[in-house]
Amino acid sequence: MYYKCLEHSPADNSICISMNKDITQYTRHGAVTGHRYYFDDYVKFINIPKCASTAISEQKPELGKKFTVLRQPFDRLHSCFKHVIGGDNISMARATAYLTGSETIKDHNIANAMMHFIPASFFIEQSRVFCEKPYSVHKLENLHFGKANVNYVRKHDDVILKWMEDNQEFIQNFYAKDIKLYNAN
Repeated sequence: MYYKCLEHSPADNSICISMNKDITQYTRHGAVTGHRYYFDDYVKFINIPKCASTAISEQKPELGKKFTVLRQPFDRLHSCFKHVIGGDNISMARATAYLTGSETIKDHNIANAMMHFIPASFFIEQSRVFCEKPYSVHKLENLHFGKANVNYVRKHDDVILKWMEDNQEFIQNFYAKDIKLYNAN
C-alpha cells in the first residue's frame, strides 16, 4: 500500500497523506486523507490510529506531557480490518487488495478508511515536525483504563485471522519497523 506525507500543517498539528503515488500535492478529491495529532497547551499526544486514541482523548489518563501509545502490531492489524470491514463497508477482498498494493486507492473515502493500516512508525516519524523527542512510549496492553468503541463483533474474525495466518511474510515486512519499535519498549 502506498502512503506518503504531502505536507505538515503546524497551524492545526496535522499532516496530509497521499494514498496514491500519482498524487503528489494536496487535493480535496482523490486518494488523499489527513491525520491530526492531539496537541494542546498542556499535552502532546502522538496519536496513532487503532491505538486507543479515542479512549485516551476522552478519558485523559495521566501519561505525561509528551507521549505516544503503541499497540501490539498484529492486534492493531486485526482491529484495522474489523474497523474497515465492519465500519467502512469495504470487503475483506478489497481491503487486502489495497493493503498489499494489488489494487490502487483512488477514492477519498477509501483513503480515509485504509489510512488506519499505515504503520504506527510513520505517524511517529511525521510527528517529529510538531513534537521532538523525548516523549514517553506506552504499550496499550499495559494501560488500565476503560476502552472506547470496543468492537465486540466477531463476524469477520475467522476470515481476518485466516488472512493474517496466510500472509505472515507480508505482515512481517510491511510492519517491520512497528514490530521492532514495539519490542524495544
